[in-house]
Amino acid sequence: IGLHQAGVNQAGANQARGIQSILDDNANLLRLYSAGVFVIDAQQQIAATSQSQNLSKNLSGNLINKIPARIAQDIPHVLKDARSTIIDPFYDEQSGITMLAIAVPIRDAGGTAIGVLTGMINLDRASTFDDFPVKHYDEKDYYLLIAPKSRLIVSATDTTRRMARLPQSGMNPAMDRLLEGWEGTQEVVNPKGQTVLSSVTRVETSGW
Repeated sequence: IGLHQAGVNQAGANQARGIQSILDDNANLLRLYSAGVFVIDAQQQIAATSQSQNLSKNLSGNLINKIPARIAQDIPHVLKDARSTIIDPFYDEQSGITMLAIAVPIRDAGGTAIGVLTGMINLDRASTFDDFPVKHYDEKDYYLLIAPKSRLIVSATDTTRRMARLPQSGMNPAMDRLLEGWEGTQEVVNPKGQTVLSSVTRVETSGW
């Protein structure tokens, strides 16, 4: 979403018509951010939005009329710190879908954050993660993408494990260790009771 940040910066978060035009002219935003895109101004109100063509009819447009509560929690921090953030997956009650969001600050000519550009991915449907390139060394190996703070599996080779919750702290010492930031390779027992060789590395931009 940072690729579209420059154009929105130029338009300015308070120039609703110009920003709306930028969103409307970028079909790739809806392809990548399947739950839609918001431009939020300094007063934390929606200045422009690009509703996804993929949203089911039962949403009745609710998603574009109100900022999801979980996203609203992080908007003040993005404005204050003028830094991008990735919001861990969450279930949004008003739309009835599970999503994650990426929020980047909109800056004026002096570099001050005057708004937030937020792209949302519908995790209940095909998304960016479905095209995630992985190399398999064996037909039995698998990958997990984990959000440590939420103790949540964001994506997995085994699609049935997507959005699954990990054991609570104290139930699995090896899992607790990697969620606390450990990186490396170790033998662990997986949920099926099998001993496997597990390697862990961090995704620096998201902390996953």
